[in-house]
Amino acid sequence: PEGGIDALIKNRDELIAQQEAQPIIADALDLVAFSFEKVKEEKHKLRWYFIVKNDINADWIFKVRFKVDKSHIGELPKDAPYREDGLMYLNIRPDRSKISDWKQGEHQVLTMDVNLKSVPYDIGSQFYQWFPDKPQVYGNPISHGWQVDLGEE
Repeated sequence: PEGGIDALIKNRDELIAQQEAQPIIADALDLVAFSFEKVKEEKHKLRWYFIVKNDINADWIFKVRFKVDKSHIGELPKDAPYREDGLMYLNIRPDRSKISDWKQGEHQVLTMDVNLKSVPYDIGSQFYQWFPDKPQVYGNPISHGWQVDLGEE
């Protein structure tokens, strides 16, 4: 599909030249592109395209925040922990390789398939490290802005 992973890869050099990379993990990882695509009714694919600036020596979890307007809270899953605040959080643990295996100069893509209703979502993302016995460590939060599919396929 137009705008999918193939388009990101095909236009990689152009994307890199045109976009101001956003540092996600200081001095190690930059976000170059984000895409939000409806694949079928209430199914969406999100993609993040990264450039590894320096080897990453730890494993990180990628947290994605979906925020809706108060009038759309009923569209969030009933078991979403922060539903009453209009929020839903999902984590990605990279399945192709550990983030600590990502090496300087590589280009990496994370994808997430998610069930979403046809309402606007303010989407943001952030890498973090979780430790059971000490405070979490966070990368830079990134806002992807309001995303919506118009119910068309």
